[in-house]
Amino acid sequence: MKLNNVQLDWLGHDGFLITDLIDKRTIYIDPYELDESKNKKPNADVILITHPHYDHLSVEDLKKISTPDTIIICPPDCLSKLQNKVDFRDTRLVTPGQSITFGNITIEAIASLTAESCCSLGTSDLSH
Repeated sequence: MKLNNVQLDWLGHDGFLITDLIDKRTIYIDPYELDESKNKKPNADVILITHPHYDHLSVEDLKKISTPDTIIICPPDCLSKLQNKVDFRDTRLVTPGQSITFGNITIEAIASLTAESCCSLGTSDLSH
C-alpha cells in the first residue's frame, strides 16, 4: 500500500516493511519468517521490535536484513536477546511515551498488552 511518499508492505504475521520513498530508507517492524524465496528483502536502516516474544524478535530473521549500519529500536527487555547475535552497532531503547526522530520520520513508543498479559491481569480485553 502506498500513501504519499511511504510504501507499506505486510510481511506476514505481525511484520511490516515501511519504505520512505523520498529518502529510500527501510524500516522493519517485527520481521518474522521472512520468505526470501519470493524476493530478496532490502537491508534494514531501522528495525522496530515491539516485545521479546520469539515471533516478534526473531534473531534468524534479523540476521537476514541487518547490517552494521542498522539501528534497532526496542524495549529494554529485548536487549539481552540481541547482544552478540545480530550484526548491528546502534540500539535505541524506548519505553512507552518516548519518541525518536530520523529525518522526516518520528517513531513513538506506546504501551500495549498481548493477549497473554491481558489474561494474566484478569481482563477479557484482548486488543493491542
